[in-house]
Amino acid sequence: MNPPHFMIKGIEGGFIVNSKLKIGIAWALTVGLASIVACGGQEAPSSVDQDFYDDVMYSSEANALNAPQTNCVRSHRHWLRFNKYAALAQDQILWPKPANTIDSEDRAICGRSLHSILSGQWDGTAWHALAMGFVPAYLNMKAGAALGPTVSAAFNETFSVLISCNVRDVSRAHYLKNTMMDWSAGNTNLPACQ
Repeated sequence: MNPPHFMIKGIEGGFIVNSKLKIGIAWALTVGLASIVACGGQEAPSSVDQDFYDDVMYSSEANALNAPQTNCVRSHRHWLRFNKYAALAQDQILWPKPANTIDSEDRAICGRSLHSILSGQWDGTAWHALAMGFVPAYLNMKAGAALGPTVSAAFNETFSVLISCNVRDVSRAHYLKNTMMDWSAGNTNLPACQ
């Protein structure tokens, strides 16, 4: 089997590269590991916009390849307090996001913005519980925190479940949510920020 002919983004020393060798390696990883998905040429499902889909898929791969930019993580409560919709002006700090895209607070999965997922009342569904674990993990990753291998695999699986808009295995979703929440609370490979 040969690598597909579309380009796969990669990062080397902060620069995007597209060499055949790196494409071959990225393709081999994509084929060999179900939790890693190539972002080049992959069409997003209708439940999420293409920019957000590409950002999540590309960022989680790049995160695994690069040194972390921060050595701590922030909790669910931190992201609830500090966002563009905060009641107090001093707390109105935009969530981390890629350049030239809509604000992270307004990105949506299955018709629900990340901000409404995090700030809304839990609706009793496994999907919403899983999404509430995913959002802080996504924001910590965008802020430069290293996921680590276990969290990275759980992060990618969580995103795949969320964009399906349906949780089929509730016990697995519970495990994934707890993995995301534990990491964002500083209970795994990185401590909580002070």
